Amino acid sequence: ILTLAFYLALGYLGILLLSAIALGPWGLLFLFIIWLHILCFIIATVLLRNGKNKGDKTTLYAATICYFISVIAANDPYWHFNQFISLFIAGMVFIGTILLPNE
Repeated sequence: ILTLAFYLALGYLGILLLSAIALGPWGLLFLFIIWLHILCFIIATVLLRNGKNKGDKTTLYAATICYFISVIAANDPYWHFNQFISLFIAGMVFIGTILLPNE
């Protein structure tokens, strides 16, 4: 479940980047508006990768918290896609962390 969450997070970041490139200046404006959301999401994805590879639950819990912070940082409550994908991946990481065996 952690691997699926990681690849979904990479896909979401790719969709954001490709849509910003396709929209031109408006896409850059969109990225500028949600820069804090993207920054928290990137940090959480890096933490997810490191925690998944090392099997470290503390890092995975930190990734879950960063995903929840990225929901708050999405700024506008009408941007349901940005909030939904962050909540969905945070839930997946949290459940995957709980299911991870103790060492």
